[in-house]
Amino acid sequence: MTENNNNYETAGFVKRFTALIYDALIVAALLILASAIGMGIAVLFLGSDAVTEQKVLEENPAFFGWLIFCWFYYYYYCWVKTGQTLAMKTWRLKLVTTSGAPIEMHQALIRFFLGFFGLGIITTIFPGHWALHEHLSKTRVIVLPKGN
Repeated sequence: MTENNNNYETAGFVKRFTALIYDALIVAALLILASAIGMGIAVLFLGSDAVTEQKVLEENPAFFGWLIFCWFYYYYYCWVKTGQTLAMKTWRLKLVTTSGAPIEMHQALIRFFLGFFGLGIITTIFPGHWALHEHLSKTRVIVLPKGN
């Protein structure tokens, strides 16, 4: 079921930036956990030297890919499930598509990689709160009214 999202205000830079900082803390904790899991798997299959002496994890693209996957999956799961990360819920922000349909994988990928490290929200300091990754993914972040 789709809903009309045009009645909601598009989120501005300050709200997006504060949500980004909050999400960064959550993602940092998630990546620490993902690193511990990755190290545990490396030790299990390669022995304890894999983590200490050989620096296998630091130079391994699979380990780096695992961390990027975990980072992306946090956003993807939240966006698909409710349209909101934990930080977005706190600041009453919600990701919606311009058509009102649920977000799809390709839209999440565009948003994630073009908005990498929050660089995509810099353009929201201008009037209209337009962001490149939103235009290309046909999504936008709206501000929900109090009580939602």
